[in-house]
Amino acid sequence: MAFPDSSSKCQSDDQWISKKDLLATTGISYGQLYRWKRERLIPDSWFDKRSAFTGQETYFPRALILERIHFILENKDRYTLPQLAELISPNPKGRRFAPRHFDHHPEFFPGVTLILKLTGQHDLDYGQALAALIASEPGNLSEGEREFFCSCLLSWPLMAEPDASIALIRRCGTLFPLYMKPESCLMLPKDAQTLYTLSLNRLPADYQPRLNALTQPDDEIPTKI
Repeated sequence: MAFPDSSSKCQSDDQWISKKDLLATTGISYGQLYRWKRERLIPDSWFDKRSAFTGQETYFPRALILERIHFILENKDRYTLPQLAELISPNPKGRRFAPRHFDHHPEFFPGVTLILKLTGQHDLDYGQALAALIASEPGNLSEGEREFFCSCLLSWPLMAEPDASIALIRRCGTLFPLYMKPESCLMLPKDAQTLYTLSLNRLPADYQPRLNALTQPDDEIPTKI
């Protein structure tokens, strides 16, 4: 999910929502909002203060803040504040994923199996597990092509350049996995087929929460937010 462009802010822009409207829409309190900010559940960068006829008003990127608050409200009775913060902003260095973590997610099996084969390990670190999720998505690859895609994903800096993108192109029966930086301009031959594309700025909202849910602790009694 792309962050709205702050250079074109307009109070009537439906990409933004005021604090007053946010509290009314979600039913949360002022205190909850700022407690979640202090606990790193909501980034400081999402609080955009602007001049208003009442003095000053705070605005938020609408889609991002509503999605985040929905996630917090949905999970606040199951996890502690530190657990929620870890789910939202994980520390990749501390995460390991055993095959059993994927038992209830057969849609990830193709990528997980191949990543384990390529690494020769019994479990996956955070980056490898993320690569496994992505590698499992394209549905029109042979096993050899998917293994090639996995090897590329393992070598690419998936979390280092959020504005980059990846693509799978097939031409004359040959698969070409591509990693494209923001400044890249790719011109494909007319007979090239685009099989799959992914903007890496989608990882935090669409992919990392799915990974984080796989290793959520279930032996601690959470406190309510």
